[in-house]
Amino acid sequence: MKATEVPLEELAQRSEEEVRERLAGGRLIEGLQHMSPEYLHGIRRILTVSADTELVSAPAVFLQAARFQDHLYIGGPSGLLEFDLTGNPSRQFTAGRDMPPSPLVALAPTLLADSQEPELVLATAQDGLLAFNGHSFRQIHPQDSEARAITSILPASAGRLLIGTKKRGVLIYDGEHLAPLHPSLSSLYVTALAGTESDLWIGTLNQGVFHWHAGAVDSFSEDHGLPDRQVQCVTTAGE
Repeated sequence: MKATEVPLEELAQRSEEEVRERLAGGRLIEGLQHMSPEYLHGIRRILTVSADTELVSAPAVFLQAARFQDHLYIGGPSGLLEFDLTGNPSRQFTAGRDMPPSPLVALAPTLLADSQEPELVLATAQDGLLAFNGHSFRQIHPQDSEARAITSILPASAGRLLIGTKKRGVLIYDGEHLAPLHPSLSSLYVTALAGTESDLWIGTLNQGVFHWHAGAVDSFSEDHGLPDRQVQCVTTAGE
């Protein structure tokens, strides 16, 4: 049987309205299943421009993208790139020069409880959080080094922020204090977060998936249908 090639644009089935609603809600575009054909075309153009113009000296590796203040921001080990919505590069913020040297691992627009305006929250691999208002950065730098080793973030209600870490499990930041979400989730190596503060799905490096809901925790591994215990991405129905 001969395989038939399917153009990538046919796999990006979301409408522009659905993409805008997802971005406006602070949710990330994590794959073709979340893209419209127009969004995919824009991403291709942005990556082509960034590669051709050598905006950063390190290889072009991008881990996350988010829309904020009518601009598209793409983050990775080299720093943060800003593009207008036509795909033209606007600004570059380089890790180690314009921001801490630690690689960016997650981006999410939100209004934190300790801020008066929406910000783009940037999670770093070793230096905690950065909050960017479009003009300047402020750093949220926990004293505990293990709480600064972040893997994922998820905006929650009332300006709170859920934070996945390598050694401290799931933390919650309320604008003043950083604390474990629940003791049962405090020893996990978190790789991904999805859902809400009260109905939370947690991907881990080597323990499968955990579901926190109604004050209880359920776990899922190979016995429940997972191919293995290493989970890199989690999404909920409708995302």
